[in-house]
Amino acid sequence: MVKIIDAELLRAAPQLVAFVEADALDAQNPAHATWLREKLTRLEQGGAVFFGYFAGGRLAGFASIQVEMRPPEVCGGWGSCELLQIGVEEQSRRQGAGKALLRAIEEYLAPKHIYCLYLHTYARDRRAISFYLKNRFVPAGTVPHVYGPGAEGMLFLVRRLQ
Repeated sequence: MVKIIDAELLRAAPQLVAFVEADALDAQNPAHATWLREKLTRLEQGGAVFFGYFAGGRLAGFASIQVEMRPPEVCGGWGSCELLQIGVEEQSRRQGAGKALLRAIEEYLAPKHIYCLYLHTYARDRRAISFYLKNRFVPAGTVPHVYGPGAEGMLFLVRRLQ
């Protein structure tokens, strides 16, 4: 089951948020925990919408989006939506949870005048890229140097909704 949630529920699940953000993060590390709380606060203050995936009554995954609405005189009134985060705990993967989160986001966006859903991910994250390709996203470009020296760049993917 997927439903819209608030950031407080994610703050209560720091290990899940850390798992979704980056392999190297550990919510037990005070510096990492602070960074995770601050990131959720920035997303919340920026108007992000959070979706929770529940398995057995507990939060097992989540996604967040940022919707960009435009007036009719700008880009024909078409808006866009950035998928900021999406992830599911390891034991709930490959059971349709990610697809369910994407479906809930699409349903949320359906009554809005949104042309596309886009995201970025680490260009060498084959697992994530494979998931996005299976869910009708297409690569749109790479920005090099984003993650530091020696790291691959940031891959942008997009999915038309209209």
